[in-house]
Amino acid sequence: MHATLDCLTAMAACTLFAASAFAQSPEASFFTKPSAIADELWHINGPGRRHGCSNRTGPSEKSGESNKPVFRRRRVYERAIGDGIRTGDHRMNELLELAVSAHGGLERWKRIRSIDVSLIISGQLLEVKGFPEHQQTKVTIDADRPRTVMEPYGEEGARGIYTPGRVWIESRDDGREIVELKEPRASFAGHVRDTRWDQLQRLYFLGYAMWNYLATPFILVRDGFDIQELAPHDEDGERWRVLQVRYPKDIPTHCDTQQFYFNSDGILKRIDYTTDVLGGVASHYLYDPKNFAGLIVPTRRRVVQRTPAGPKITGITAVFLDYLDVQIHDR
Repeated sequence: MHATLDCLTAMAACTLFAASAFAQSPEASFFTKPSAIADELWHINGPGRRHGCSNRTGPSEKSGESNKPVFRRRRVYERAIGDGIRTGDHRMNELLELAVSAHGGLERWKRIRSIDVSLIISGQLLEVKGFPEHQQTKVTIDADRPRTVMEPYGEEGARGIYTPGRVWIESRDDGREIVELKEPRASFAGHVRDTRWDQLQRLYFLGYAMWNYLATPFILVRDGFDIQELAPHDEDGERWRVLQVRYPKDIPTHCDTQQFYFNSDGILKRIDYTTDVLGGVASHYLYDPKNFAGLIVPTRRRVVQRTPAGPKITGITAVFLDYLDVQIHDR
């Protein structure tokens, strides 16, 4: 009974949070034309990278809550230098090392096989794309590779499975495939603001997004990521340090260049990106971090429109994620 009341309370809080954001702004949409921000970032990224993005079309542990840029490219070292954490042949950027440690540490992450999150998904973006209802589901990601399972998903008795090259919906009872989409990212070609998505396109979007959200900042230590620290940023009465990250092509994500904002303790507070599959220019805020079996996880996420003047904090909520429970599964 208490669990049911807690769940209903969380759903109500999510609804009120999103509704209040809608009421506070006369703006009609999260989306904005990215060209203005493209001009602002042109001096950072150079030709060919407008607005910072490409057009790349064990046992279970129960959950327990216990800009003038300054470029610093991550270098390859022939031998260990200093006390930085090493991953493969790379020595970690000092800020990235702080962030990884603040979120539980690299050694803790290496012991994790998968992560389950029970959550409520809502927001104006999904309404525009044809999914106005709040969705309560469970998301499971693999720690080692981009793979996400959402259940329930789609029709009753079904679950959705995301991988970079293929998404599909199958029966939860016997694994029988119901429908699939190969090369899903290519299916977004030519989409504009009002283009509706089908269930498989929404599955692709939520699948890659949730995998990235739960695996960050740990995936940033992998080979192929280009890490550059920018000038610090002042917001919410704090000074946040900023990492600009360029992703390797084998990691599906919102866009290939993103900015990550960390507070003085190394906790991730905000992410800036453009969503290639729909053209939205966004700031993504993270709230209420909690400790689940040694991993520090933000339990609320809110995405808002970003303009050259900055994020529209009091504007429309594009996506709101409210985590109800997190479980960590070790190898």
